[in-house]
Amino acid sequence: MKSESAEALTALICSVDNDLLKRISAIVSPKARMIADRFYDVMLHSDASKQFLNHAIVEERLKAAMAEWTIQLFEHKDENDIEVFVQRQYFIGDRHARINIPFHVLQAGIAELKRDIFRTLADSRIDRRALTEAIILAGELVDHTTSVMNQAYFSDMVNDAREQQALKLHSMGLDLALQTESLRASLYDWHRSVLYLLLQENTPEAQIPSISKTHFGLWVHHKGELLFPGTREISTLRAIVQDISEYFETAVQLRKDPGNNEEVFSHLSRIDKLVTEATEILSSITERTMALESGKDALTK
Repeated sequence: MKSESAEALTALICSVDNDLLKRISAIVSPKARMIADRFYDVMLHSDASKQFLNHAIVEERLKAAMAEWTIQLFEHKDENDIEVFVQRQYFIGDRHARINIPFHVLQAGIAELKRDIFRTLADSRIDRRALTEAIILAGELVDHTTSVMNQAYFSDMVNDAREQQALKLHSMGLDLALQTESLRASLYDWHRSVLYLLLQENTPEAQIPSISKTHFGLWVHHKGELLFPGTREISTLRAIVQDISEYFETAVQLRKDPGNNEEVFSHLSRIDKLVTEATEILSSITERTMALESGKDALTK
């Protein structure tokens, strides 16, 4: 199925006044190489174009290609020729996108091309009325032809942006999965070491680490909010860290009196449940990120 740009170009070519088209071709075609020379003289002096063009490639390939394109633009075309011409414009637009030429550079080049074609027509001996019609037709042909190029250009650029975003999300998902495993390990290590130290009667209080100073605690309070600002999961994790800290500090104080062992174990049990809840939230964050990576909405799937 043809695009709107391709259909508009096809309709224009089919409706042109062939006599006028022949007059334009007779004037412009002999000057096509000169138009290409002037076009690239301007482009080579543009700072925006220099990183994409050099004198060698312009002289060896691009000037001849531009001259041929200009000649073909004003040639009479039958039905098969039109299809080939339209597909050629898609190809050119795709190549421009592949080498990542900025759109404003392309537009500046098209504007320069139109000026050269108009000047060539104006310098001819064509009468004033025919000149007006010739300039209008030439402008329409250039505009509709470059519109097909631009459609291919933007289509390729959009696809490239989607692929880059997909890769970014995929990398983010993999990275977050690794981070989650690291956070779980940090949380479990803290939990195991705290249980061991609290159950030792002579462990100095200073040697019992706080969860806020672990890799897990620091991630929740600092990095988590940066990666997932305002999300429910991060708010819940911060509340869990706060609750664990409070139960932990209370348990540390209670263990000083052997008569409080039952309360100490009660606090440790609550800490254990909070650790389990925290690991489930970390899994939820990873699953949501991986769902985004696969292009699915995290809620509706």
